[in-house]
Amino acid sequence: MRWYAISIGNYFNFNGRARRREYWIFLLVYSIMTIVFGALDIILIAAGIFPFFIFLSIIALFHFVPLWSVSVRRLHDIDRTGLWLLSPSFFSIIGWFLLWVGYSSLSLIWLFTILGFICFFVSFGLQITIFVFMCLDGTKGYNASGPSNKYDEKGNLLKY
Repeated sequence: MRWYAISIGNYFNFNGRARRREYWIFLLVYSIMTIVFGALDIILIAAGIFPFFIFLSIIALFHFVPLWSVSVRRLHDIDRTGLWLLSPSFFSIIGWFLLWVGYSSLSLIWLFTILGFICFFVSFGLQITIFVFMCLDGTKGYNASGPSNKYDEKGNLLKY
């Protein structure tokens, strides 16, 4: 829970570095909360008390910014830019646009459909790449985002 509290404490902090433990514990706690409150919402909707997923919506809105900030800081820990998080969305939007253009001009539908699906495959590959990045150990010592919170400048593990 300490690592989750650290992530929530850095709500709007997109600078610095986040360890793997901080990122994955935050994601674990967020996932458990989503499952628990989603089940509660389903029970309340089935009972006719609420017409929509109210608790799940509150949890998602509360965690939206901290999820992005801890993800950006996690990428900073491995000396990558936070723009990596936007790249899958960029290719997905281009893919949808190409499919829309293809279906509006029926003469070149096959070309735009193929290009659209290529963009979707690139987006999926980028999502896998980001997942691998989140699993990598941070750079030892200093990098462009500051000092490591796991290693000292000589590469020795810090004690907590």
